[in-house]
Amino acid sequence: MLIIICIMSTSPLTPLRNTISFSDPNFMSGEGKVSEPLIAYARELRKNQTEAEKVLWHLLRNRKLVGFKFRRQHPVSPMYILDFYCAKIKLAVELDGAHHVEKAQQDYDIERTNVLKHLGIRVIRFTNEDVLNNIEQVLKQILDSCNDSLPSPGEKKI
Repeated sequence: MLIIICIMSTSPLTPLRNTISFSDPNFMSGEGKVSEPLIAYARELRKNQTEAEKVLWHLLRNRKLVGFKFRRQHPVSPMYILDFYCAKIKLAVELDGAHHVEKAQQDYDIERTNVLKHLGIRVIRFTNEDVLNNIEQVLKQILDSCNDSLPSPGEKKI
């Protein structure tokens, strides 16, 4: 299977493009070592949250959503940073700003989501406006996604 990853030319992650070995067996497992530049960029993103990220993080942090532990600006090998991530159920919550209406960004989001899906990570997306103007519905959809990811009673999740 051939996987092509497109990085927007304006992304701070562009220099990482040449450092990724797609033949690395850990690449498609998502278990590879996360690079220092990616970790540093995730730290920067944590310091410079959007208003929507601040609002949602306040409601997700410290297991406030029925005990689900979320991380924010979580780096995932080989070169992605997830806005919010629940490792237990492999759920990413992405917040989209105004630039996500641009065709190039939408194409990138699709490619990125497909790679994350291959890594076993489910992605749900909301606009910043959804978070700021309809937070109850956003939280309900996140909770529904969390509950959908849990095994049924008596069922073992593989």
